[in-house]
Amino acid sequence: MVKITPSQSFSLSCVRIIATVFIFTCHILQGYGNMWAFLFNVGVQIFFFLSGFLYGKKTTINTKEFYISRMQKVYIPFAIFIIIINIANFFAGYRIGFIQIIEYLFNIQAFVTPIEGLNHLWFLSVLMICYAITPIVIKCIRKNPYLFFTFSIVLLFIHFVWIQKMYSISLWVMIYIIGICYGKYESKWLKYTLLFVSFVILCIMLQSFSFNKLVNPDFSHYNGWFHVVLAVFLFILLYSLCNFGWLMNKLNKVIKKLDAYSYEVYLIHHVFILGPLSILFMTKYSVINIFLVILLTILFAVTLQFIVIHLKKILKL
Repeated sequence: MVKITPSQSFSLSCVRIIATVFIFTCHILQGYGNMWAFLFNVGVQIFFFLSGFLYGKKTTINTKEFYISRMQKVYIPFAIFIIIINIANFFAGYRIGFIQIIEYLFNIQAFVTPIEGLNHLWFLSVLMICYAITPIVIKCIRKNPYLFFTFSIVLLFIHFVWIQKMYSISLWVMIYIIGICYGKYESKWLKYTLLFVSFVILCIMLQSFSFNKLVNPDFSHYNGWFHVVLAVFLFILLYSLCNFGWLMNKLNKVIKKLDAYSYEVYLIHHVFILGPLSILFMTKYSVINIFLVILLTILFAVTLQFIVIHLKKILKL
């Protein structure tokens, strides 16, 4: 694996936290019926790009170890969360079909009717697809980089021209692959080229289409491509802006602590914003409600991580 410096690691943690804040903001705004929500959900695409970027830094991957590590780090917290939250839903009087719970435990929720309050977890179904192809992608990049890039460009063209009604899943896999390629061949030349190209494309899209089409998921074709380009632009920009040693020296401990709970925060936050356990309208004061959402999310995120850590120790994982 290409060694990531402490300042780069700090910068990636900053980007991950900012993406989490974007998603949190997206769902808060969605709860209040604000169309700007669907601009801030670019945080999800930033996550896909960032995940790919990290694996692009790996020269080789032991497929078996890779899948086991992903299972332990990503699936186990997810499965525990699903079990706990559906027990809570049961006692709250919200009845969920047994089949729906099984679908979530098999991580196929992106392809079936979602459980109310857990709609955001489609991300993990798509991430599962990304992880499944990661060893193959890295092998292809290492052995036949030009052939792989040509093939990827052709797929992007086909998707842009013909796949206009298939909401985004294939596009999110593509941005993950783009992230792998950027991580593999990261350089100043590539960074500035992608920043310039993505900025120009964003300007053209904003000039050519109405803002409503670009952020509204009902216009999935425009919305999807706008979010892909915006995610690439924001990732590279934020990653570059945060990659300063003086900033790391001042905020490293705080950022690392926040980053340590970012995955659990993502799993939990939506439950308290949208769905049967929402507290977004608990009082008549929005500020108080949002504060309570943040507080409960943090408390439950810390609790979930505590449960997962001790369960792994018991199971000797």
